Amino acid sequence: MDDRRTAIGLRLPIVVSGRGLSGTQAGEYGVSTVSKVSVKTGNSITIPCRYNLRYIEYVKYWCQGDYWNSCSALVRTDQPKISGTVSISDDVTRRIFSVTMTDLQPEDSGYYWCAVETTGRDQHTYLHLSVTTGTPGLYVDQQEVTGVEGGSVTVCCHHSNTVAKKWLWCKMGIYYVPLVGRYSGLLDGTSVTSQQTIDNNNRHILTVTLNGLNMGDTGWYWCSTGDLQMPVHITVNQLTTTQTVRYVSVQTGGSITIPCHYDLNHINHVKYWCKGLGWEMCSYVVRTDHPKSSSNASISDDINKRIFTMTMTNLKSRDSENYRCIVEINGGPDIRIQWFYLSVTPVFQR
Repeated sequence: MDDRRTAIGLRLPIVVSGRGLSGTQAGEYGVSTVSKVSVKTGNSITIPCRYNLRYIEYVKYWCQGDYWNSCSALVRTDQPKISGTVSISDDVTRRIFSVTMTDLQPEDSGYYWCAVETTGRDQHTYLHLSVTTGTPGLYVDQQEVTGVEGGSVTVCCHHSNTVAKKWLWCKMGIYYVPLVGRYSGLLDGTSVTSQQTIDNNNRHILTVTLNGLNMGDTGWYWCSTGDLQMPVHITVNQLTTTQTVRYVSVQTGGSITIPCHYDLNHINHVKYWCKGLGWEMCSYVVRTDHPKSSSNASISDDINKRIFTMTMTNLKSRDSENYRCIVEINGGPDIRIQWFYLSVTPVFQR
């Protein structure tokens, strides 16, 4: 057995009632993280480390070295600025501390440890980081993704090999879903859809969309295939009647859902979306009295929550434009609730 593991005991993925942390290293006393990540030279990576409730007030740290007994602490939560290229932060609400490493070089490859300092034996778990000059084995276009309550977010995971093993989409905790072909289901109560495609280089791409976001969806996720994982952090912002979305970026082929809040006295009015740079040049996209007037756009109105939402799917570059959500007023000027600019960007290739 590898001496690296005999120093702390062999750790296996946690599985609870058919749900678990696939590809996750679990420490002996409740510290867990991903087990193997791959990053391109010069890029950055953020690694989440989850810990037990009992360790909220303890110091956490990030250690480098093949063996636990001889690893060197690079950064600590009580001294977060030890290293210029490594930083650490602790989210005690979600019991996750995160370590960010920037400007990674091949010599940074190796074993690292998520650790909690205790009065007795420090709690720890390890992962392997591979920094490559070529295409990483598994990567995402963005490790930080932001959405709004009631909306959607899309994550694209790329596998550099021509043969991809079974994909998994995981939420840090105890939840995961196996993704085979096209998938549609629930993960921790949130709608998840996915599809798998192959690019021009015969590399596999997993596209995962979370729909109908709520504040509880904020957190760490990762896609996994084979023995590789890539963490992704999703932030869900609350959208109130006084807030507006100004800029949204989505990749080609992706989808977007935007919610619009309206006043109580507009419950029975027609709502619609229009597209165009100026108000006088704005053309209908879809209306609640004609909800299927567009092939890739649909609209729905939840009068109980006073929110109408528009969803656009299979987005193309030509869909990049200014959009507005409007309440139609008979005999008076229509009410423009909010506007935003949608940017549809090409799928990033490495």
